[in-house]
Amino acid sequence: VLGNFWWECAGQTAPADFNVDLTMNRMDIFGTGSSEIRLNAANGNHTRTWTINGEYTQNGGIVNLSSSNNGIGKINFKGSNFYGLMTITESSSNNGKGIIEFCGSQPQLAYFGNLNNTIDIVINTADRVLLNTPLTINPGATLTLTTGKVVTTAAYLLTITNGATVVGGNVSSHILGPMR
Repeated sequence: VLGNFWWECAGQTAPADFNVDLTMNRMDIFGTGSSEIRLNAANGNHTRTWTINGEYTQNGGIVNLSSSNNGIGKINFKGSNFYGLMTITESSSNNGKGIIEFCGSQPQLAYFGNLNNTIDIVINTADRVLLNTPLTINPGATLTLTTGKVVTTAAYLLTITNGATVVGGNVSSHILGPMR
């Protein structure tokens, strides 16, 4: 288990590959130069996971959850504030994807910038996820409602695009507020 993970590399010109599962208290990303951080860059049908027990802050740079062939890169977010204000993407081929799972035990605030390509969102929290920016589920991506609610407002709308999928949903796991 890592303490805090801090990445600030304005001069970065090549991808930084992390092909291992990591658990950390906090993750802060402030810049990746002209490149990116890649969670799962190894080819093969496997999943790599970052478990973040505290805050996630991304004020700069690009995080690529999966750039591999058939690979899955996953963030298990257990903290209270998810500030993904820049680009979270995946560039895999042949069914690879990225997953962000909200799995905390307290209310979780979610701020999103750009979710590109196939980034699935999983709501599996003991409480609720409060959107503090709009969230769009892209074509090919899935919103999975297991436990916990997603709270939206007219300003912070949840949009399910044509070609996206919603799975699950019940009396204990649903959307509270407007969506499109």
